[in-house]
Amino acid sequence: MFLLLCPTLHASDINLVVIDSHKAIYESLAGQKAFKELTDLKKAKNSELEKIFSTLKSLEQEITAKSATLNAVALEELQLKYDDELKKKNRFVKDTQEELKRKELQLLKPIMKGLDEVIKDYAIDNSVDIMLDKRNPVVIFNSDKMNITDKILKLYDKQYTAEKE
Repeated sequence: MFLLLCPTLHASDINLVVIDSHKAIYESLAGQKAFKELTDLKKAKNSELEKIFSTLKSLEQEITAKSATLNAVALEELQLKYDDELKKKNRFVKDTQEELKRKELQLLKPIMKGLDEVIKDYAIDNSVDIMLDKRNPVVIFNSDKMNITDKILKLYDKQYTAEKE
């Protein structure tokens, strides 16, 4: 479709390239370092979460084991302790997910910015007209000669004006 709208361009005149941005991010030296930092943080958080689960399991076992022998007040106190620990676990999971998202953005933002600069320089130096992302159907870079927006605007405005008359 694009080539139909650009009669002055031929397929052989277009330098179309593809990049796997995910691979570029995560396999770069900076990406590997960031991924290791994220992995280490996840391991630490999982260790903390395992302790919380262990406490929950112990409380659950205690409630089950003592439910027949404890009076109602003591059993209710034990159940409240379990409920508090469950809330703590849920808060911890939510907070950890948010922390990991923030950390990932913090670590990846400078990598993506640096890659954007390298991609733009590469595209200009190598006369790239269009660069597509292999994993996402998006245009990463396009040269000005590929942009037909002004031509389309003029044609549309001409058509619009003719229809209004």
